[in-house]
Amino acid sequence: MHTTSIQVVQPDLEVDVSRLEALLEELRPRLRARVDFPDDDADAVAATMSLLRAMVVQAEAILALARTNIAEAGSSNLRTMFEAWCDLRYILDEPGRGNNGRRYRVFGLLELRDYLAATATPASSHATELAEVEAALAPYVAQRPALVDATSVERAAKRPPPWAGRNRTRMLRHLTEAPATPTPAAGTTEAGNDNVLRALAWDSRNALQAALDATIDTDDDGQIRLTFRRRRLPAESGAFYCAMATRMLSNAWLKFANAFTVVPGTE
Repeated sequence: MHTTSIQVVQPDLEVDVSRLEALLEELRPRLRARVDFPDDDADAVAATMSLLRAMVVQAEAILALARTNIAEAGSSNLRTMFEAWCDLRYILDEPGRGNNGRRYRVFGLLELRDYLAATATPASSHATELAEVEAALAPYVAQRPALVDATSVERAAKRPPPWAGRNRTRMLRHLTEAPATPTPAAGTTEAGNDNVLRALAWDSRNALQAALDATIDTDDDGQIRLTFRRRRLPAESGAFYCAMATRMLSNAWLKFANAFTVVPGTE
């Protein structure tokens, strides 16, 4: 697919791209550093560090698309980042982060076990993978059976993730009020903006583009005419997604670094 640079079309794109590039470069050694934590927080560290790494992967994808004419394809990456950010905030913000981490990991293991069992075939039984999942679940089943049972009930009831009960708008407002970098200068934090809350929820839903990007008219001869247009220039999408990715990722790292002791210069 042909891609083109759009720096001339939207100069602000380069600002947002540079910020995200700088943040990712800053975080790479930090994500490899040693982390000190109480034994009870091991699951919380494992869960939130995994979420941080997942967010980095999505941010890298947004960055790769930002300067192309298909930058709007980064909407799904941004949505995935948002979901990971919400999970991380739930684990670290709600009381009992050690238990929150365990619930999160058990939920994931149960999901994976059911998926593997449902997709098994005579040719591919997933026996090895299922055995690994069962081995990972075994300590929780043996030592914390009540937690496993409660998590199983939550999954059976198809309840939303725990953070969803906190009100989605409140979660988004946390994001818009967050610093733009892990080490912001005093007084540089931008104020929250409800328009950003709507933008993230609105623009990341590709299904709405069918309504927003197409018009249906009838010409003088009674023929139906469909007109398609791009509601947003690729550069605008790239700039917006980079800016929001930077804000989410930096906020997630600050929450992690404030919760646990990250030892600089160690790997």
